Order: sequence, then structure tokens, then C-alpha cells
Amino acid sequence: MSMKRKRNQSVGITEEPNTEPDLKKGKREVIDKKNELHVSSKEQQNQVKLEGEPKQEGKETEIEEKATNEEGSIKKSSTDENNNEKVDTKRKRKEKNKRLAKADDGVTLGGSRAKKIFKNQDIEAHIQVEDWRLNKIQSPIELKHDDTVEHDHFEPLEFHGHWDEAGEATFTNNGHTATLRFQNRELPILKGGPLHEDEYIFEQLHFHWSEDDHSGCEHIFEGQAYSMEAHAVHYNSKYQNFKEAHDKLDGLAVVAFFLQATDNDDHPCFNKLSDATRDIIKVNTTTNVRSDCLTWFKEEAQCKGYYTYQGSLTTEPYTESVTWILYPQPIHVAREQVANFRKLNSTPCEKYNITQNVRPLQTPPEHKKLNILYARSHKPEYVNVILNCKCEKNPACYMKVFTVLKNTVNFHNVLYFYQNLKMVIEVYTNTILYYKLLK
Repeated sequence: MSMKRKRNQSVGITEEPNTEPDLKKGKREVIDKKNELHVSSKEQQNQVKLEGEPKQEGKETEIEEKATNEEGSIKKSSTDENNNEKVDTKRKRKEKNKRLAKADDGVTLGGSRAKKIFKNQDIEAHIQVEDWRLNKIQSPIELKHDDTVEHDHFEPLEFHGHWDEAGEATFTNNGHTATLRFQNRELPILKGGPLHEDEYIFEQLHFHWSEDDHSGCEHIFEGQAYSMEAHAVHYNSKYQNFKEAHDKLDGLAVVAFFLQATDNDDHPCFNKLSDATRDIIKVNTTTNVRSDCLTWFKEEAQCKGYYTYQGSLTTEPYTESVTWILYPQPIHVAREQVANFRKLNSTPCEKYNITQNVRPLQTPPEHKKLNILYARSHKPEYVNVILNCKCEKNPACYMKVFTVLKNTVNFHNVLYFYQNLKMVIEVYTNTILYYKLLK
């Protein structure tokens, strides 16, 4: 310092007091105060922000809770509506059952009330069949009467035109079977029974057989096999043709008849086809036959009852689209008549014959329920009397129905009598009362 002063003094410069550190210190204090103010303002803003966030979060939570409550109330209301609908449906069903039970308790012969009961039964049967059609399985199967459900609410199964003499018929060997078709005529119609209001048009009839007279049928009934099985194939008239109908749930209806070879004489009506096989020995040959060549199953088609189930074709493409109708009583033919079919060639070289064209039995899968119904071809006569009677408790009707009951009691009517026991008892009671009044 002394040297510096000396140097300054020597130069003639007077040294003033050093005020620069104080100025810098003041500036720093000002800056520090500004920074403090800035930091404090930021802290205040952050504090305000932090204090405001819970409020905002509370609002969002409140909105979410409100939305959740609204959604819950909507779900609850929809659930309540569904529950109410179920309750209403159950209540309506109970009321309907009560009405039917009430009507059943007070059934009268003839008149609208009896007709209403039978009409309701048919409606219920129709609904049942619509659901029943969904349970298709592969065919053929083994049928046992003990495994079936007896059903008497079908309308009569009707064959229209199957044994008419009009038009032409052809019989063809296609290498797999012998097939019958009609031409130049109105094709036969099948309706009623499990088919209900649908009408099915005749497509063709063919046969199945084997190398002996004991295993030629495809379906087995009560463990019994027969010599042949005939299939009358029909397609639903709502479709344009067989090709369009063959893969629809309600597309096809096949009526099956068993044929049993015996040592008896030839079946005269079946001769129209068995004799024609001599003209179609070669593959893809065709011959003309009489148009009334189906009369051999006319009597069987008008028998007491048949079995029906939902199945498939037994030939390719095996589509599950068939309502099967099987008549259990075999039609007896001569052994030679069956043997004629085994002479048909299966190949153009004529070295091989069609000795077996039966598909093996099919076992339904576990997840599919086998629903087989046993139905009569027609309702008992006393039901027709009731439906056709236009009077209310007319003694003449009681007498007529009582006579029918007395003359037609048999095994096939027992179940129907049981199902309509109240009506039968009333018929009997009123008939007795009528006799007492006469005395």
C-alpha cells in the first residue's frame, strides 16, 4: 500500500475513498430482495395451487361418483325391467295355465270350449315341435319304444297323391340304389303330423338292403333288423327344390318303411317294382313303371301310429335336415322279391353288384338329447266327435261319444284317455245320468 500511495502521490493524483464495494453491496441487497419477493410470490402461487388441487380433485371425484351412480341406477333399472318382464311372463304363464285348467275342469262336449282346449293343445304342440326341430342328430339310429315320448296332439299325417294312377313313373339304377321318380303329373304331397302347416313335395323313393335278409334295414327297432328299408324323400314346399331344401332345418321329411322277406307268396303290389329291377341291371339304366307303384305301403301308411325324430340324410352329404317318420310294422314280401335288388350292378364293368348299401348305426353325442316321439296317425274318433259337435251338453252327443269309447278302447287310446281323463269321466257320468233320466 505504501508503494502504491507513493506512486500515486508522485504522479500528482489524489486518491478518493473507495465506495465501489458499498454500491455493489447495495445492488446485491436489492437483487436479493427482488429474488426473495419472486420466490415468495412463487411459493404463494404454489401454495394457492396446492390448496386448489384438492378442490379440483374433489370436483372430479364428485363427477365420477355421480356418473357411476347414474350408470348403476341405469343398470339397476334395466335389471329391474328384466326382472319385471320375467315376473310378468311367469304371471301370464300361470294365468294361462289356470285358464286352461279351469277350462279343462268345465269341459263340455262340443261347443267352443272343447274346441278351444284342443286348439290350445295343438298350439302348445306346435311350439314344442319348433324347438324339437333344433335337436338334430345323425341317422340312422336304434329306436326303443320305452325311450320315446308318446304324443297325441299332432294332426293326422296325410298322404296326397302317392298312389294315384296319373302321369308316369321311372325306376333307375344309379349304382348305389334303385330310385323311383314321378313325371308329367302333380307330385304327391305329405303334410300334417309333425310337419304341421308345412307341405312337403315328393322327390324320390329309394331302397336299402344288404347281402342277407336279416340286416338290410338302416334303422333298428326294438333290437330287430329287417330285410330292406324304403325311404320316401320329400322336401319342404317353401323351397324351390330339393337342392335348396336339403341343408335347411325344416328342409326334408323322409318316411321310412321296413320290408321283411318271408317264405310267403309275392306281395302283388310290390311286384310292380321288384319285377322292374330286371330291366335296370346295368348302372345308369332306367325303365318305366306304373304310376300307382306305391300302393304296397298304402295300408301301412294308414296304421295306428309312427315314430318321429329329427335326424340326417343317411347318404352324402349327411345334412341334419330331416324329419324322420318311421312306421314300425314291417311289410311282408317274398324272399325272391328282395333278392332281385341284389342283382343290380354297382359298376359299369358289370363285375360287381349292389349287395350292401346300409349306413351303420349312428350314436348321438352326449351333448345332444335324443328326442323320439311316438304319435298316432289320427286322433281318436271321440275327439273328432267333440270337435264336430256344435251343441252344448246335448244327450245325443254323450250317447254317440260313449258308443265310440266303448267300441274303440285299445292300447293306443289308453294314453289319450288318461290325458283327458276329466273329459272321459264327465262323458261317462253324464251318460249314466241321462240313462237314469230316461228311466
